[in-house]
Amino acid sequence: MREFACPLCVATTVGLPLALWLGQRHLDGYQDRVAALPGLALPLLAAAPLTLLVTTAAAWRHTRLALRPIEALG
Repeated sequence: MREFACPLCVATTVGLPLALWLGQRHLDGYQDRVAALPGLALPLLAAAPLTLLVTTAAAWRHTRLALRPIEALG
């Protein structure tokens, strides 16, 4: 499980600001725009814990199955 911590932290550190910047650039082309905080940052910040939860659940499942080879074959 510790192997997923570093890539997840790097992805969060790089991905969230990059997604915010790209989203803002995309929305700048429209006449009616949303502000960066409520329109972009809050949904990204809400998605980050959900992504962490799904990643943790997937890693836990695969780790549990790897510890029981007979169950993994079935």
